Amino acid sequence: DAGFSETASIGDKVWVDSNANGVQDAGEVGKAGVTVELYTCVDEMPGTLVDTKVTDANGNYNFSGLMPGDYIVKFIAADGSVLS
Repeated sequence: DAGFSETASIGDKVWVDSNANGVQDAGEVGKAGVTVELYTCVDEMPGTLVDTKVTDANGNYNFSGLMPGDYIVKFIAADGSVLS
């Protein structure tokens, strides 16, 4: 017997939502320099910090090589405020 599991990735883009509708509309640009923290999820709360990334010039981030499971992603702006 052998059990195989494939790794996964979590990633996307942080952008400036100028009209605050929660959708990336045409003309809304990516936000560079945002810290993105990835945590394990324990009882729907952040558990252990898995990794930290900073968004690139286009607002992109990516966590790869993740084991299957539940995770929580936290976004922190350069001024320290937590983004939703």
